Amino acid sequence: MHVFQSQLSDRHDPKLYFRRGATIAHPENVERLRVLEAALRGSGARLHEAVDLGLGVIEAVHDAGYVRFLETAWAAP
Repeated sequence: MHVFQSQLSDRHDPKLYFRRGATIAHPENVERLRVLEAALRGSGARLHEAVDLGLGVIEAVHDAGYVRFLETAWAAP
């Protein structure tokens, strides 16, 4: 199996999040990423660096309106 991911995944390392009225440690972290990578390699998967192929390949499988929404949703009030 081929697995594609970005080195930028390391930057996704939230410390806390709000769940059921409490702030708790976030389960997604760099250590979890390393565990998953090791498990993938151990299973014989081949990890590759993902490259940006532009919006064309994304819009080939997703509605263009949905893609535009995702591009602007974070900035929306």
